[in-house]
Amino acid sequence: MARSHRERQRMLVGLTHTQYSADSGNDPQAVRLARQLLGKLDLQNQFIMGWGALSPEPSPGDFQWASLDRRVALMRISGQPMALTLCGAPTWMTGGPAGQTDWSRMNKAPLPQHYKAFAELARVIAQRYPDIGYYQVWSELRGFRNEAENRWDYEGYTSLYNDVYAALKSVNQNLQVGGPYAVIDSWHSAAAGGHPSAIAGPWGTMDQRALDALAYWLQHKRGADFVSVDGSLAPRDGGAPLEDSVATGKFAAAVRWLRSKTDLPIWWSEVRVGPASWYPDASAIGSATSAALSALASGGTSVALLWCGERCTGMPGIPGLWTPTDTPDGGRPTPVMTAVARLLDDVRGA
Repeated sequence: MARSHRERQRMLVGLTHTQYSADSGNDPQAVRLARQLLGKLDLQNQFIMGWGALSPEPSPGDFQWASLDRRVALMRISGQPMALTLCGAPTWMTGGPAGQTDWSRMNKAPLPQHYKAFAELARVIAQRYPDIGYYQVWSELRGFRNEAENRWDYEGYTSLYNDVYAALKSVNQNLQVGGPYAVIDSWHSAAAGGHPSAIAGPWGTMDQRALDALAYWLQHKRGADFVSVDGSLAPRDGGAPLEDSVATGKFAAAVRWLRSKTDLPIWWSEVRVGPASWYPDASAIGSATSAALSALASGGTSVALLWCGERCTGMPGIPGLWTPTDTPDGGRPTPVMTAVARLLDDVRGA
């Protein structure tokens, strides 16, 4: 998947589609423009459930593909490499009733007795979309918590991962599979999170729990083609806004730590900057995004996925890459897209 630029592999920059995107049914002109912007990126990713897709298996063996088919069709238009994030789980796999989707359970992991059912769903998905080459297993360790020890249940996650890995490879050994998509948190005050690591800088102190989860997975995974993480530039406990040159030090430190532990390609699965209150305007948010991508690329990251193309719900004040496509004047690049496109043109030698 890696491409050459000036005698080295360059980082690929992609997008994860979320609830709103350049879907058919919106204004045709706006959709066309937004899809042109999508074509400037290197790859696209979609969750199998939620974030624009309904449950693919509301009851055991009852597969409903229409919404995921539409998103895969959207990704296919540009001809770019495609990825799927195997998250979330149908409600019945999390202990809820079959035949309906309880969206309040989206942050719950499959129950251990359903790990193999989730792996089987992954196998069926890989068969349905043979042109998708990349799979992230789960997202942000959602629902995998060891509450008694106040840490991630990395044992449970790794068990699920290994089942899914085997199922995907049974379809095609060439599929690229990775995890654990752990959130690398940091804290302004080293003591705030209760689990400080030795990795610190003017940007804050990294939380040890994510590092423990990554270390366990790296040791006990059945196999992997890449390691994935994510995280925001902002400390969990707030603090004063950080200059881009300081804040991006967190990303650089995280990639250095990962590189010291594994030779696997590194995916930064959600590139998130600070809150909108850190920045005077959308152009500054675009500059921060470009700085974050540059820090990841300098460390040797293979893939960086921007989170959200349109209407970034849950991230107030943070623009996507294009304006909403439900009106004729939509589909225009935001300052974030402008900054990202400029960066990509530079590394491609355009």
